[in-house]
Amino acid sequence: MNTSNVYSEIRSIIARIFKCRILFSISLICALFLFMGGIQLLCLSIIGSYLAHIYDEVKRRPPYIVEKEHIDRIVNVVADAIRKHA
Repeated sequence: MNTSNVYSEIRSIIARIFKCRILFSISLICALFLFMGGIQLLCLSIIGSYLAHIYDEVKRRPPYIVEKEHIDRIVNVVADAIRKHA
């Protein structure tokens, strides 16, 4: 398929939708492609965060144990730092 055919198809589809004539340039088509790429990346990030949340839930780890170990580790690091400076 020739690129001019693709541009003319896109032009005719948009003209039918908006009932007007649109002058196309390379910059407009690049902007449309970049906009659609941004929308796709946004959707992928939403899906990725949803899957990460599901993965965390599937592990079935109680949050209080993880939090307690994390707090204990922080307390030990702070205690070691105080001992070094004392």
